[in-house]
Amino acid sequence: MSSTSQGKKALGPHATLRRATLVVVPLCLVLAVLGWLQMCDLDNGIVEAYARQQDSYVGIVLNEIKLSDDRSADEIVSDVLGALEGSTDGYWALSRGQTMLYVKDVAETNRYKEVSASTYFDSSEAGDFLNGLATDRVTHRRIRLGDKDCLASGIQFAYGGSDYRLCLITNVDVLLASNEYMGARARMGTLWAAGIVTFCVGTLLIANNVDRRRRERDDEHARVVQLTEKMRLSEERMSRMGLYDALERSWSQRLVPPFARKLLERGVDGGAAVRIDCGTPGETLGLLERCATSLGSDVLRFHDAGECMVTLLFAHGTPEDAASAMGPLVQGDAHIVSTMSLDDILANEGNSGEDPHDED
Repeated sequence: MSSTSQGKKALGPHATLRRATLVVVPLCLVLAVLGWLQMCDLDNGIVEAYARQQDSYVGIVLNEIKLSDDRSADEIVSDVLGALEGSTDGYWALSRGQTMLYVKDVAETNRYKEVSASTYFDSSEAGDFLNGLATDRVTHRRIRLGDKDCLASGIQFAYGGSDYRLCLITNVDVLLASNEYMGARARMGTLWAAGIVTFCVGTLLIANNVDRRRRERDDEHARVVQLTEKMRLSEERMSRMGLYDALERSWSQRLVPPFARKLLERGVDGGAAVRIDCGTPGETLGLLERCATSLGSDVLRFHDAGECMVTLLFAHGTPEDAASAMGPLVQGDAHIVSTMSLDDILANEGNSGEDPHDED
């Protein structure tokens, strides 16, 4: 039981809560990261679906350009690209070789860019996309243009003996800023966060409740152990008191009849009294010591200070058995004066337990 108690003390009053915290908090962080990755996958899925539609749109515009192959670059710009609407979330870019010919954007109203294409596609990933465009096959990629995250769909084609690159560029942030999509995304994020928080808080509350119940159980166990120990000490003390009363203490001779009456009231089997005259005080003390070490706790001793008469009250047996038990203990000048049953003691109660046949 001591090793178990030491183990409980080593655990501490909040052991379950600590262990649950060490497990639940990292787990919630992992779930949060997974949720964030899932939302990113959802965004990427939306962008990828839009990219395929954007690729188709670029293909349609290219087919429109090739319907008439007798127009100049200026006519392409004015007749074809000039008819396309630019907006805040997307615009068209057309370049020939390394020269930027045309950008149609609401912020840059239908004007030519007399700069190199590499200057406009300034980031490394944008430059790689522009230089890696396939001939007569639309491809798309997410690139950075300035401080914007963009989705670009482009194609390289030959027209009028020159190579052109046509790109449709869409601002991803504006694309994902749809009210309906953002609302659904916010609801999903809220539900995911609420689920994680509920799981974390609920688990920690359960762990704290387990710790509280364990502390209550330990306190109850400690009280039971303490009460058991007190009862054991009390029983031991009462046992020692009983042994002292029976083996170490002697009562006055006048109490022999009351003790005999109590024994009879309790229904003892038999019982007898032996009166011994020791002759001298020294023999009296010697007899009392021998009785204390040799007789059991069911033999009571009666002796008055200054007298040499000793009465021993046996709770069991007959007068003959009592006399036989006292025979080895009676030594020196001491001798047995009389033996009586409990009934005889009460019959002679007026004589303080003395037998009328006692010798003088």
